[in-house]
Amino acid sequence: MIEKDFSQLVAKVMNDPSCVCSNQRRQYIVDWDKIWAEVSKDASKYSYFLKFKDGKLWIAVKNSAWMLELNKRRLDLIKSLQKKTGEKISEIKFVR
Repeated sequence: MIEKDFSQLVAKVMNDPSCVCSNQRRQYIVDWDKIWAEVSKDASKYSYFLKFKDGKLWIAVKNSAWMLELNKRRLDLIKSLQKKTGEKISEIKFVR
């Protein structure tokens, strides 16, 4: 019960245009793990979100075969991630 009330309150504050910091706060609430799984599809079994800072998205990849595959998909992944998050992503770094 309390969790539902709290989540409704947070949603109301985040969507309030009169809140000066609403846009800044929204960027910290992006569920990168969930969005990465949706966008990367089958690759999400072999990769996961590490961090997002200064327009760079860091993704850990379990093996070199999937790193190669994700590098091929890089531009499409960036477009899809930008569309879903509203964030400007200048680069994706794949690391092992």
